[in-house]
Formats: sequence, structure tokens, C-alpha cells
Amino acid sequence: MGNYAGDFFAGGGVPPLALSGPLPQGPEAMKRAMGDIHRAIEAAKASRKPVFPMPPGHELKQVGFDPAKGQMTEARRFQIEEIARIYNLPPVFLQDLTHGTFSNTEQQDLHLVKHLIAQWAKAFEEELNLKLFGPRGGARYVEHNLDGLMRGDFAARMAGLAQGIQNAILTPDEARALENRPPRPKGDQLYIQGATVPLGSSVTTNGANGAAAPNGDTA
Repeated sequence: MGNYAGDFFAGGGVPPLALSGPLPQGPEAMKRAMGDIHRAIEAAKASRKPVFPMPPGHELKQVGFDPAKGQMTEARRFQIEEIARIYNLPPVFLQDLTHGTFSNTEQQDLHLVKHLIAQWAKAFEEELNLKLFGPRGGARYVEHNLDGLMRGDFAARMAGLAQGIQNAILTPDEARALENRPPRPKGDQLYIQGATVPLGSSVTTNGANGAAAPNGDTA
């Protein structure tokens, strides 16, 4: 396919042609006719003119398939997909945006981290742990932090961090560290939403410490 493309474009995009019509008699006359046609084609290519003279009653017909009918473009795209399969790479990382959209391109970023980078990172971690700390490393170990590569878009990232803080999964300082921001005073405490109460009850606030309690009971 590559050789065909090279020959095709090296010839100015002119495929092999056959001359049909009343042909001259005799080998010498045939050679002269073929030479005339060849010189006419070369002159048209050199002058960048798409028209060249033809003998009366003759017609040029294409021999073989053009690149479109030979599906050369599709074959090139299939090569990219095969490379992506071999290396477990999403096609967008090989600059193939044929099926890429704003949403699935982001998901392919996550696919790259989860199914390719994470595997190599784990193998590298195990190798370092074995070589540096031995089979009984104890509390010491090497671990890659891939959170930065799994961040996703800004809105989803902020929503996930906010949910982690509100449900006492992350401290504010831990969430800020994931965004490369400095810690803040009292940022190492866990917080949880206090507005979750049984259905049908009301929330009152304890005047002593501001804690919320359902049904008017003090906390």
C-alpha cells in the first residue's frame, strides 16, 4: 500500500492508463504513438495543465483502481487502530479523532491512566519495593500518586472534592493538596453535613454549641 501510494503521487496523481481506439499498424508505429501520448502527458504535468491533446478517435482509460476505490484511506486508518490495539492506547493519542467527541475524548484520557499507565506504575512500584526494601519491607514502600492524571474536567473535580469534604472522607487540606494549594488553618479536621435528619422532623439549633438536633432536642 505504501509503495502504491508512493508511485501514485510520484507520478503526479496520474494512474496507469491504457490507450483505446484505432491503433497504428506495426511495432514502430505503435512505439511512436505511445511516445506521443507519453510526451503529451509529461508536458501537461510540467505545465500544470489538466488538458493534453489526444489522437482523433482515441480514449485514455484507467488501469487498476484509484486510491478511493482501493480504500487506501480506510486502510491507513485501520493501521492506526491496529497500533492502538497493540499498545492499548486510545486512538486520540495517535491523533485519530475520527470517532472523537468532547465527552468520549476525556473518557479515553481516563482509560489511558487506568489501563496502561497504572499497570506500568504498579510494576515499577513492585520492582522498586523489592530492590530497595526487600521482600519484607515492612511499613516502607513506594507508591505512585496518579490522582493528578485522573482529575477530569474542572466542574466534576470540584463536585467530587466537595462531596468528599461534606461526607467526612477528605479534610479541606487534603482536598486542597490534590489541587496543589497550600493548607489553611483548621483545615485538617473532618467535616460532615448536619442537615440530614429523619423525614418529617424539624431541625433546631443548640444555643450552646450550634449543633443541630431533630424534633427540637438539644444535641
